[in-house]
Amino acid sequence: DNGIVAVGARFDDDNGASSGSAYLFDASTWTQLFKLLPGDPAAGDQFGWSIAIDNGVVAVGMLLDDDNGTNSGSAYVFAVPQTECVADVNGDGMLSPTDFTAWINAFNNQLPECDQNGDGSCTPTDFTAWIANFNAGC
Repeated sequence: DNGIVAVGARFDDDNGASSGSAYLFDASTWTQLFKLLPGDPAAGDQFGWSIAIDNGVVAVGMLLDDDNGTNSGSAYVFAVPQTECVADVNGDGMLSPTDFTAWINAFNNQLPECDQNGDGSCTPTDFTAWIANFNAGC
């Protein structure tokens, strides 16, 4: 969809065995753009069992989710982010505490990734902006 490919990884083990995840890739470079996870991951849920993308919306099925009874399943709907995720300073496609370490490195070395508020410079105010960007998610 608009140059983005959605891929389900139902056996991903990030949040327990076969908890699952989904990924968005740039179709021209196969660069990972984002990693999608459910709000309530659990082992065996198999998030990413089914996946569809259309017109900037991604729907991901979680076959064995237990929220409404044993293996009742669920679906999650995400909006495809329209801009790059500036808080993902290390560029791994997901937000995690390692992005804070990467931001500190960018600040200490005055790298472009340090500029979190878009003013073209790297100053301590970018730390506050990074926190806001991180909390807003991607």
